[in-house]
Amino acid sequence: MARTARRYEKRTEKKSYQIPVCMAAIYARLSVDTDERKSESIETQVLIKEFVDRHNAEANKEYELVVYDIYSDLGKTGTNFERAGFERMMDDVRAGKVNCILVKDFSRFGRNYIETGNYLEKILPFMKVRFISVCDHYDSFAPNAKNQELSMNIKNLVNDAYAKDISAKERAAKRTAQKNGEYVGATAPYGYCCEKINGIYKLVKEPESAKIVQRIFAEYASGKEIQQIIDGLFEDSVHRISDYNHYHHVYWQEGETLHQWGNSSVRAVLNRHNYYGDLVQRKYESRFVKGEKGCDVLDESQWIVTPNAHEPIISRE
Repeated sequence: MARTARRYEKRTEKKSYQIPVCMAAIYARLSVDTDERKSESIETQVLIKEFVDRHNAEANKEYELVVYDIYSDLGKTGTNFERAGFERMMDDVRAGKVNCILVKDFSRFGRNYIETGNYLEKILPFMKVRFISVCDHYDSFAPNAKNQELSMNIKNLVNDAYAKDISAKERAAKRTAQKNGEYVGATAPYGYCCEKINGIYKLVKEPESAKIVQRIFAEYASGKEIQQIIDGLFEDSVHRISDYNHYHHVYWQEGETLHQWGNSSVRAVLNRHNYYGDLVQRKYESRFVKGEKGCDVLDESQWIVTPNAHEPIISRE
């Protein structure tokens, strides 16, 4: 009689068993930050949410998906994982808030073959995090996941090769623009702003900050030490370069924070070739195409120099 009761008890437990719940993170990455791309990011999120709804509606599902949060990176390359949205997601994974990651396809997660493979094959499995690529029909916890590993690796290798090919083409286009005297930097040097003139970007003297450049050169030429120049700039409430880029004006105003200039910042001004009118570019070159991180410092013979490309701030002498 006792055995019959126990058998009935076990059957009851099996019937009331709850399926596991995956707390999911939707991750969307786009390499270009434009309004058009932002709408594409929203479309990606909608596509993944529809996948979640379809999955949860299945009668014989083995687990349920609950979206914990949406993480996105706009205007970020997939060749590395130094992205604010991605890092925030991984913080939540480490905190135990997320145990499933949903992406549109492998390329949205990352384009670096080695690092992407490291996450998918080592880090996420070690942390017991499920990874689902919707368009690739890949689920790392699915019974056939092992059979899909070769396909996954090939796709990641193609994504890596595509990124390097695009990088090489962009580099070639940038070199052509530089040789034509176009400024291709992300931020104009202190003392200049960047404007499009006759179809190409040129450096144009910015009067307020240009006077500070002239002041630094004049004081150094008169025999002042670097620290004396720094002290004078601070006494006169002149924003350091990073704060100038933030506030967009030279002198401190009420409510702002004033910092001292760094020794290296003053020396960088004194060593910048652009101030006497020459456009000097390609001092560094990324090692990404070689499959490595960082940049190489190029020899002066490899620089791309366009003489008298813009209005000088100081005399060549």
